[in-house]
Amino acid sequence: MINRYLSLNYDELRSKKLLRMSSDLINEFYRELHVAIPEVRKKEGLAREYFFKYLKKITDDAEMLTRLRLSKAALGAELNEESIDYGVLNGIAKITILLRDYLSGRLLVTPDLHIVVKAQEDLMYRGRLWRKGDIGSMDLVTAAFYYALDMIRPIQSSLSL
Repeated sequence: MINRYLSLNYDELRSKKLLRMSSDLINEFYRELHVAIPEVRKKEGLAREYFFKYLKKITDDAEMLTRLRLSKAALGAELNEESIDYGVLNGIAKITILLRDYLSGRLLVTPDLHIVVKAQEDLMYRGRLWRKGDIGSMDLVTAAFYYALDMIRPIQSSLSL
């Protein structure tokens, strides 16, 4: 499993678009873990120590792969819709666009710098039900969350080109 994550990191670095992450990979890892944990509980000393080092290495490699994939998504790499993490990476790409537009003055904002948005679906915000088509303002973090889920659309400023 260690080599698999390391290999995925190298493959991801070499590819211009995001590679497909399959659920089979995750299932394989969890199967290995569920077999290994009962065995490790019976062991003492070096066997346990090596197992925990093994887990640390896998965690480090998985974190590197995660950061790499998130970075590529934020930088606009082509997403693979068949990948298990497609929804997350697509959300990151959308949040990147929202933040770009916010920082460049392309969005309509209130004096307290909330973003003016139009609800694309019914949603709850600060205890109030918004219906599809409602227009109001949201703080940046909440707007990013709802925008990543395609539940709102930010209103463009008339000042932007």
